[in-house]
Amino acid sequence: GRLEGRGGAGAGAAPGAAAAAGRMDNQSGPPSDNLFVTGLPDGLEEGQIKDVFNAYGEVTSVRAFKNPGKTSALIRYSSLEEAQWVVENLNGNIPQDLETPVLVRFAHKSGGIGGGTRSAPYSGGAANWSAVQSAAARKGTGKGSKADMKRFIKGMQVLGALPGAKVANDKDCLFISGLSPDCTTEDLYCLFSPFGAIPVNGVKAMVGPDGACTGSGFVNFMDTVSVEAAAMHLNGTITQTGRKLEVKM
Repeated sequence: GRLEGRGGAGAGAAPGAAAAAGRMDNQSGPPSDNLFVTGLPDGLEEGQIKDVFNAYGEVTSVRAFKNPGKTSALIRYSSLEEAQWVVENLNGNIPQDLETPVLVRFAHKSGGIGGGTRSAPYSGGAANWSAVQSAAARKGTGKGSKADMKRFIKGMQVLGALPGAKVANDKDCLFISGLSPDCTTEDLYCLFSPFGAIPVNGVKAMVGPDGACTGSGFVNFMDTVSVEAAAMHLNGTITQTGRKLEVKM
């Protein structure tokens, strides 16, 4: 049933939506003013999403994730109380002005960029360039090398001066299968980076002895919300050659 604006009369969940809502709730993040909403109509713009959810409280920001046939969004309310009400009353129901039910849960908190202390240079100080040079030199690239940029990045990584440089491979990681033989690590980065920040060396397309992609790869994100959004939007996508992408956490 459709749930009218807060204070209006709402009906029960649409058939089958309650069970799905329960499954989503089991994956919910801790209570906060930030919600992750899925099941939104294809092509819905951020401004339209804000208009819909403003009926249930004061929305302060919206970040939409779009893929053909699928739209989800991060929606932040001005208070925990408003967000809590939306989770308890709108999950599995049809929002006002929409035609299909949505799934609503608390978003997972970012473990990287967005909170806590940051590594230099993001902490406000500059990384020690002499230390970067020394660290890069220990990795075997000598002075005058044509790989200056790679040497610089490697030095920053060794010093821990890049956010996510020490992220474990099994944290906020996706396994991808169904990739075409010509897929490269750069291709995977272009496909997944729109969903959120990826740490240094956080993408890898697996290749065989012939140099062609084996059809699988891995992507690490800096936060769980990005992982969930990427998996939800890309899992099951059919490529132009008929391959089906499987994107699993």
